Amino acid sequence: MTSTPRDSTRKKPQSKDWRIRYLSEDDNVSPEALSILKCPFNTIPEPKDTVPTEFAERVKYLVGGQGQAPYTGYYATYNNVLISVSNVYSVWFEVHLRDNRFECFRLAQPELRLKNCPLLGLDLPLLDRTGEATRPPSWAEVVKEQSTQVQTAVPQTQLGSGIFTTEQLATMAAGCKETKRPLTPFDDPSDSEDEEPEDPFGSFKV
Repeated sequence: MTSTPRDSTRKKPQSKDWRIRYLSEDDNVSPEALSILKCPFNTIPEPKDTVPTEFAERVKYLVGGQGQAPYTGYYATYNNVLISVSNVYSVWFEVHLRDNRFECFRLAQPELRLKNCPLLGLDLPLLDRTGEATRPPSWAEVVKEQSTQVQTAVPQTQLGSGIFTTEQLATMAAGCKETKRPLTPFDDPSDSEDEEPEDPFGSFKV
């Protein structure tokens, strides 16, 4: 699915339905379209606290700079760490910044115990499969994957002993390290209920 929920470049009157309040004008919410939605997809963190209390029991709405929140939006807490989340189609997703755009990159982890009420058509198993892993691959998984790729790309007669050198193993290990994702703070751009959120990046001019 190529739609980009909550794409701030498109303007439309805000819906009274909190589940689709900040979606772009051409976003297709039919069951057929939602059934092929995959992670990741673009979003913007909510500029207003609009998720009903019933579905926001374990999240906090924070303004950028409040409680160490890097930008305005919803946050869950796990092991005393803030995790940026966003509610799209009445489903909680984890959010990060990539290539100067916010995106929902996976379903919120079960450990966060957030309450969902997905719109008709959403394929949660598909979203789960296409989302990023909650942990980096283990050493054994990386070695197995690299070995499989080598066997596929190189004729068996050229594989040699199949034993990896120290340099090769170091390269594989480097691929396992989880990198920190850059975050860009922005203030709540919306002063009234009827105003459309402005560019969340402000003076960054992305």
